[in-house]
Amino acid sequence: MGHDVKISGFGNFEVRAKVPRPGRHPKTVEAVTIPPSCFITFKPTVTLRGKIHPYSIFFDLEIDMLTIHHLGKSQSERIVWLCEELDVPYELKIHDRDSMTMLSPPALRELHPLGAAPVICDGDLVLAESAAIVEYIINIHGEGRLALGPNHKNYTDYLYWFHFSNGNLQPVFGRNMMLTRANLAPDNAILLSTQGRLTRVLTLLNDRLENNDYLAGQEFTAADIMSVFSLTTMRYFFHWDLSLYGNILKYLKRISDRPAYQRAMRKADFNMPLLLT
Repeated sequence: MGHDVKISGFGNFEVRAKVPRPGRHPKTVEAVTIPPSCFITFKPTVTLRGKIHPYSIFFDLEIDMLTIHHLGKSQSERIVWLCEELDVPYELKIHDRDSMTMLSPPALRELHPLGAAPVICDGDLVLAESAAIVEYIINIHGEGRLALGPNHKNYTDYLYWFHFSNGNLQPVFGRNMMLTRANLAPDNAILLSTQGRLTRVLTLLNDRLENNDYLAGQEFTAADIMSVFSLTTMRYFFHWDLSLYGNILKYLKRISDRPAYQRAMRKADFNMPLLLT
């Protein structure tokens, strides 16, 4: 059997096998066994699908588009922003939070058992978890752009700050939000410890941005896409004073000037004021 062929930016040619199967001779109509054989399939990249999609109606083509399921005011804004930065075509489906609980609607549970966003659909693939989705899109559709490889001088910086977002930054905001809503006494030991952790995390981030334009260094990467939600939209759920961290403020100004970020936020949460100051 031949080898599969992947052409970057175009698509994948894959060799598939057909097993022996019953059939009939076209002349004698006698029962025969059709021998095993191979055939070739072609799956275009999302980029190519996006380019030919407007013309599909003229050629009776069915084009599968990468679909992003976005929950309003949520971490799934990361995925919309990533696709805008990479210029990856996508279909956006927006889900509204329950007006009473502010939780995800049942429609998201129909896509994934946890019922959370983001979720993407790419052909037969259904994938959740924003970090996993970011890596998938970068590697499958983005030709590795916005990630730093092992040979890059800032590779370990990129790794650390990419995982810092879901390993430290977002969790410490979540814990502070829940403890604040629990109306604990101001001198509660757990509350004070969690508040202290938040201060240390934000100070670390602010210090990192003292001499670096972006988290991995001077180059914008997916590490930034992973972290900005916690510094902006998350403040709708847990308010904190950004004025204490001047380098983070300057950083968010650089982010807000990016055309892809502006497009993404207009599409994902068009009526939501951005908390950038």
